[in-house]
Amino acid sequence: MSISRICFAVGAFMLVAVQAQAGCLSIVQNGIYSAWQNNCNRQVYVTWDDQGYCDWDCGEWLGPYDTVSAGIEGRVNWCEYYDGASGGPC
Repeated sequence: MSISRICFAVGAFMLVAVQAQAGCLSIVQNGIYSAWQNNCNRQVYVTWDDQGYCDWDCGEWLGPYDTVSAGIEGRVNWCEYYDGASGGPC
């Protein structure tokens, strides 16, 4: 069974509505609010680490076109898993 996964890294200066190439997720941030936004019609599991709360590994399921609030700070590394797959740290 193959795992469908895409990994990304985004700097803090790019945290305003960043759309990752070839992926489904973007980070939406406006001051104190941050969220994952799924821009695809499929379910995505995301794992990430950042320079804030998630200094090792956080994860979240997002349904098609879903938006889920998350504590995202500073530089962010994340992996997207598709088709029911999930995983650990990127």
